[in-house]
This record gives sequence, C-alpha cells and structure tokens, in this order.
Amino acid sequence: MKKKIALAFAGLLLMIFASFAPTTAQWPPAPTLQTDKYIVTGGEMDALVQLELGGLPLPPLNVPFVSRAPYVTPQAMWQNISFSIPLNASGVPVAPYGPGTGPAAIVFLTVPWMSIKSLEHVFFSGTLGYTRIKLLPIPGSDGMGWLYTLPGIADVDIYAINTFMPNPYPGPYNVTNPPQIPIALWTSPSPMNGTPAAIPSFPWSTTYPFPYIGADGLPGFLPTSDDGFGDGVPDPAGSSVLFLPLQMSVESWNGTAWEFTFGGPFVLPMTTGTAFDIVVAPGRALDGTIKMFTGAPWDANKKFVTYAYAWSFIQYYLSDGPPVVKLDLVYGGTEKKVKDVDVIPDINCDNTVNILDILVVAASFGSIDEGAPAPPGYDPTGEGEWPGPYPAYMPAPWTVDAQPNLVGNSFDARADLDNNGIINILDIVAIAVQFGATL
Repeated sequence: MKKKIALAFAGLLLMIFASFAPTTAQWPPAPTLQTDKYIVTGGEMDALVQLELGGLPLPPLNVPFVSRAPYVTPQAMWQNISFSIPLNASGVPVAPYGPGTGPAAIVFLTVPWMSIKSLEHVFFSGTLGYTRIKLLPIPGSDGMGWLYTLPGIADVDIYAINTFMPNPYPGPYNVTNPPQIPIALWTSPSPMNGTPAAIPSFPWSTTYPFPYIGADGLPGFLPTSDDGFGDGVPDPAGSSVLFLPLQMSVESWNGTAWEFTFGGPFVLPMTTGTAFDIVVAPGRALDGTIKMFTGAPWDANKKFVTYAYAWSFIQYYLSDGPPVVKLDLVYGGTEKKVKDVDVIPDINCDNTVNILDILVVAASFGSIDEGAPAPPGYDPTGEGEWPGPYPAYMPAPWTVDAQPNLVGNSFDARADLDNNGIINILDIVAIAVQFGATL
C-alpha cells in the first residue's frame, strides 16, 4: 500500500511540477520596531539518521543525542529577533506608525544570521568508525517569521509527509542532478492535504526550501487561506511561524583537531502550533517514522515563546564520491525562547523556579554528558569504563553504556545550567540564587 502511495505522489508531482513554483517569502515590508536577544532555555531535539555509503546503508542512528534523553542544554543557544512595526489585517501599518485603521494583526520577524548561536554537541560513535563526532548547525542566511497578534486570524500548524520522487530531469546523474529528489506534501488535517508543501528548485540546490507560504506571503493567514498551514482550528493571539535556514556540519576528531566530514540540510520550519512529519519511503529503514511536537504562542509582552518543528529529508545526496553518500533524516523538537533580560533557571519550563527544578538537578547530580571526558574516578552506576586499549585521541578514562557511548545513566541536560557537561554544585547554586523567580 505504501508503495502505491509513493508512486501516486511521484506521479502527481511530475504532472504539476512545471506549474508549481514555491513562493519565496518577501522580507518584512515594514521597518523594524525593536530587536531583542532570545535565549533557548529549554526544549528538545530528537532525530533519526541513516547514511548510505556506496549503496550500503549504515544502521540508523539517533542524533544528536545518541545515548541519552534528547533535552537541549539550557542557555546554550540564542539569536536576535527583530520585530517590525505592527500592521493591520490588510497589511497597512497602524497608528502611530502609519495610516492603517483597526487593530494591529501582523508583525514580521527577522533573525539575523550572524546572531544565531545554535547547538554544538559531541558524541562517541561506534556506527561511524568508533570516533568522536561533533554536530554543529550553521546558519545559511537570515531567518524570517510572522507573528499574528489577534486571535482567530491564523492557523499555523504544520502537518507534512516527506518522501522522494524520480528526478524529472534526464541524466547523467550526480550530486547536483540526483536520480531521486526529496519532496514534501501537506497531510491531514492540513487544508491542502495531498498537495505539494515543498519541492527543491532545479537545477538541484543544496538549500532545501521551506513549506510553501502562499501567494500572500503569510503562512496560515486565514483571511486569504492560500497555503497548507493549519489543522482547521484558528489559533490564539501570539501564534507564529519562524523559518531558520540552517545547514548541519558534521566533524570528526582526527587525533589532533576537528575536521569536516560532511554536511547536509537542517532547515527548521518552526510553529507555535503543532509540527508533524511522517516519512513515506517504502523499503527504507526510516519508512513510517513520525515526529510530532507542539509549541506555545508568544506572551503579550514578547518575553517568551515555544516553537516546535518536525521535518525530514529522504534520499538526499551529499556526495558523488566515491563512494556516493546519501542521507535519510527525520527530526523534530521544541525550543523555548526567552528574552535575555528575563531568563531564569526554569529547568522544567513551567515559568517558575521552584523545588521541581532542584529535583531535576538532584536526580542527575554527578553525571556526565556523552562525548565529555570523564574525570579520574568517575564510575556511573550500571556502566563501566570503555574496555581499552584507548585510542590515542581518547584520553582515559572514558565511560560507556551498552550502545556503546559515553554518558552517565542519569545525565539530564536540563540540569546542566553552566553548560560544562557535568551536573554539579554550580548547577544547584544557579537555581538557589533565583529560587521563586517567575516569568
């Protein structure tokens, strides 16, 4: 059945490809009103990847967190977000910024690429040759977004299927003109269920497009309703979509330094609603994999927001080789962003620093993150040390679990408030000095 569905998708897309051109969002038509720095204070990032080398698929691997819960480390990521002057539902700036009448409805967002500090994570990989691997998403250009300040005027959920289709262009095939190309379709309950959500441009570009936002350039905007965003239920004030165009850089440790291994797409189509993605790829290991996360709208004072994302790439060509390298990747997560002047050590993201936050630290006290060298005498419960001999680039002792990997059983990244890879008294102190604080 899945094979028939995939073939139907490919046929549909081939028929409409010539007439379908994804609209590129225009940069904010209104001047910037304010720019603030936002810190990611909580969330998670969960991904499953399969590499194919010369036609040989490697075992699927959880990334970037291989052997622990996929929580992100608080305050290790940030970016500036610029807000335009407010516009009414007709796109006209409202007083005192312009002649528009009626309440403010739309604010355009811009994220300068130079302000983006993204995840940087190290893990030890048996799958990729028993070496240390570092993942680092790198911004390719400025991010863009839309904030709807009135209730009921937008529906910003993202429901998508990601699959692949035959390349309509003839060979010879290579990394810039591969035999298959990844594509995305809207899926139920999207109002455009079954229609294209994103198709790469041709000739093939290594920059994968974001979901189609419609001719109006306003994703999920209900007065025009010309795109596939939404689930049929209008969203509250503060609903938003944010696109961050990233590329994932993968580096490996060669004994003395990090060296670039390969890179691939890592676009983040983020929403304050629900983000859902399912892989439809018959015969592929990731076939049927689902990622689903839910965000929360901006508060009225723009102090904080939670964005969710879920997306995938199937049969993405990374290299002509030899060997030819292909990528299947499905990922999703959440990011709670808080204005820098309002950040508090709210580990469980309930907007209050309380005993529940201290309990998270206590439960993982003394544990060490994967990829971080263990200090002398470290012996996590239920694990031993890596059964040497140690490679020259692995300073002993390292710890390992059954995968194998390097992580303490109880390590919880939410508790690593000073971002040093170990849960210790400094993390408890960070909570104690702001105990009782609220957003």
